[in-house]
Amino acid sequence: MGRSTSHRAANLITLVFKGSTGTPSLDMKLNFLEWKVFHETRGGKLAERIAALDTSIAGQTSSEPLAFRVEQLMQMTLDSGIISLHPVKIPAGTMFRVKLTAPISSSAVKEGDPVSLALAGDLLIDRSILVVSRGAPVVGEVEKVRRGGRFGRSGFIKLLVNDIPGIDSTGIPVKITGFAGSELDRKKLGMAAGASVLGYLAMGPVGLVGGAFVKGQDAVLPAGTELEIETVSTTQVTGIVVTNSN
Repeated sequence: MGRSTSHRAANLITLVFKGSTGTPSLDMKLNFLEWKVFHETRGGKLAERIAALDTSIAGQTSSEPLAFRVEQLMQMTLDSGIISLHPVKIPAGTMFRVKLTAPISSSAVKEGDPVSLALAGDLLIDRSILVVSRGAPVVGEVEKVRRGGRFGRSGFIKLLVNDIPGIDSTGIPVKITGFAGSELDRKKLGMAAGASVLGYLAMGPVGLVGGAFVKGQDAVLPAGTELEIETVSTTQVTGIVVTNSN
């Protein structure tokens, strides 16, 4: 009985998250359908994501089993009804951007707290193989934090992102390399990009990358703040061939 239960659980994990040779997982199909319909991949519960697609594509939700509904939506959305897969490698040093989906402040977070981010753009290999989709949820964490204090003590936040999801949900190892753009909005962050360097020199090697210093105040990063990240190793993923017909 226990063996049968664990076997069914393993089959369910394969169906939803792993797929099989030449066959995309349910999660990968859903990621691609959202990318086709909404121009981004979305997070959340499977049932809610499928319901949103139902409404957008068919005009109403359905009570059919989730896997069956995804197949129906694929037939309605794709000319062939089939997703064409292609194994590719994402080279080390490939650059991405992620953005905060909610504001964070050094006055309200503590080390180890999760940080909600999303990918800020797509990555296509050879302009035809989708491997990373815009909007895909990314989970980071607060690695270091210090509240602003008296006598001009600076608030500080250092973020950590270890990996981002491919379109096939493969974890792609990354590191934060800095803020996107040459200069941040001083009014929103209370600092310029160069202020990080000054703070780093004044405060010692406490970790500059992915951090924000604000003299005498708490560091506040608003929703939408973009960070640059970089792959730390070459990663094999399964991409989706994107053509005019799908």
